Amino acid sequence: MFILIALIYTIYITIVIIGLNSEKDKKNVNHNYDCGISLQTNINYSLGISKTIDGAWPWVASLRQKIPGAEAVHFCGGSIIAPRLVLTAAHCFHNITIPTDPNYTRRIGEVHIGQLGLTEQGQRIAEWIKVIIPEKYLPFRPHDYSYDIALLVLNKDIIDNQHSVICLPSHNIISNIGDYGTIVGWGIHNEIDTETSNYMMQVTIPILDPTIDACNPLILPPKNATMTICAGVLSGGIDACQGNSGGPFTQKFQDRWYNIGIVSHGLGCARNNSPGFYTRISAHLEWLCEKVNHEGEPLSICFNDLSKFKKHVKTNKFQ
Repeated sequence: MFILIALIYTIYITIVIIGLNSEKDKKNVNHNYDCGISLQTNINYSLGISKTIDGAWPWVASLRQKIPGAEAVHFCGGSIIAPRLVLTAAHCFHNITIPTDPNYTRRIGEVHIGQLGLTEQGQRIAEWIKVIIPEKYLPFRPHDYSYDIALLVLNKDIIDNQHSVICLPSHNIISNIGDYGTIVGWGIHNEIDTETSNYMMQVTIPILDPTIDACNPLILPPKNATMTICAGVLSGGIDACQGNSGGPFTQKFQDRWYNIGIVSHGLGCARNNSPGFYTRISAHLEWLCEKVNHEGEPLSICFNDLSKFKKHVKTNKFQ
């Protein structure tokens, strides 16, 4: 009798261990991929604007709205952060009435990656099945872009050997005033243009001191430097513009590219003393980790680095 009980107990413990390992494998299966590795090593990221080269930015996505009887039309950018997740800006979904349910799919559309020309079909295409926006985001308050971040859940994996994910900022990835960041996308070149660029462009600009007057225009609500990055060329002429919204504001650290910001808003495009504003992703990591874990797409930063980052934020001011 004792031997039988011991045998049953042993079998039970074995099943529990197998189950726990299975759950562990299930949680880890989707974040065993590399991030921030460009297929090109000779990317020019000096100050200015230029055409991109094939494979340089494999995580940059074109978000396109489906139109009956026509091809899907680009309206915003985004970045791939996991096989089925795209990070973009909440304000990209302004023109659709936002219902009470924050997970409501506000716009049926497609995500394209791997194309340089905007008229090209993406080499990889998926549809999103859910749009997740922070409850604190208030889209109908004029000029208020606090919490301007959104997460798109796709209907299938969109990455492969040629299309990877971008890294998210860890606790030791802190951007400083004067550092350059690069925006990539298909936005219009200036306020006079009426059509988005047909070719993927990259714009490299410096991060500015958030306390200067240009970063605190009176027409906009006061900016919180822990939530927003102010960046641009004060003499004008170089900037993100309509069509770039939602795209990544990236920096390179130790041969990897990190998405430190999301193209959010500004006063016009490329005006004198009118820099742009970017949602600081590090300020939203806790929210982001909660959502991606719920969707079954855990990110390594959420397991390994979030507690360190939260501690770091409490003891260090963002610049």
